[in-house]
Amino acid sequence: MTKEFRLSFTVDLMVGHHAWFDIPYLLHEPAAVVKILKELTGINTLYVIYGGQVSPLEAVEIFGKWFEAGKDYNVEIIPVLSLINNYFAREKPDLIYPNSGSVPKVDLRLDEVKNEYGFIVEEIDSRYAPNYFGVFEFNEFSAATIMGDYPRIKTTEALEWIEYLGSKTRAKRAVSFMQPWALTLRWVKEFDLASLDTYGFLRDETWDELESYTKKAAAVFKETDGDLIILDDYGGELPALRQRKAAQILKECGVTGFNMDFIIIAHVLWYKQGEDFWTDLLSDGSYDGVFKDSFNEVCQIFRENQGVEGEVQ
Repeated sequence: MTKEFRLSFTVDLMVGHHAWFDIPYLLHEPAAVVKILKELTGINTLYVIYGGQVSPLEAVEIFGKWFEAGKDYNVEIIPVLSLINNYFAREKPDLIYPNSGSVPKVDLRLDEVKNEYGFIVEEIDSRYAPNYFGVFEFNEFSAATIMGDYPRIKTTEALEWIEYLGSKTRAKRAVSFMQPWALTLRWVKEFDLASLDTYGFLRDETWDELESYTKKAAAVFKETDGDLIILDDYGGELPALRQRKAAQILKECGVTGFNMDFIIIAHVLWYKQGEDFWTDLLSDGSYDGVFKDSFNEVCQIFRENQGVEGEVQ
């Protein structure tokens, strides 16, 4: 049997609008989010990112809302852990890397950090039994570039972290978003599924480089999906033709799915355009803002690959 083509979005556990995960409460209910996205696009997967918005115990409970909604609407939930942790920065600052700067990242070398995150993985595994469990690629958006002297994580530390978390779950391993520059690092081979970061290629229209990156990734991972990004970092829209072109190249190069990152979309719209993406989308089931054309193009691409009839309005 041919495996179903993965059609996924990436969302903040809290449905927030900040790329550094500093909103410590649910802005919108997961059930409403999953319902709208399923009806609009026919998705079958959501990557849900924990970035230390709340305590580990609270995070497990909120993940439960996502898993329940996923069950109701036949959408697979992939929990993903980021090293960013604003909760620990407030409550347990000794667990944060000393040179983390303005975006606090946990020091994954510490036993207490391993125990705290191991608790999350074990609880989610025992309560919700996900098929995949993910980690955020250690670059984590542009966090590393704004942290000055933040030390790059060593391969041995990354491998130990991945192995430790993997030992706490029966799920297969996923990584999101896999950076092109990191594809040759030894720890990437620990993963079965990778969500590829394709932003620079769509922004610059470097299609040959996108093709090369995708082919290399498809040869490393059993499953891959590529991000159909719709905006640049400055609040500008990437024309819809680019998402269509990228989707064509990604499929020809062997991806097993598409993805779109709602975290960066909501962030850029909020801080660059003064728009509340999630409220707009959830108020009437459609997004009508400045990125409407490109957003609807991606939704249409998803619908076509899922066999959902009709055009996105």
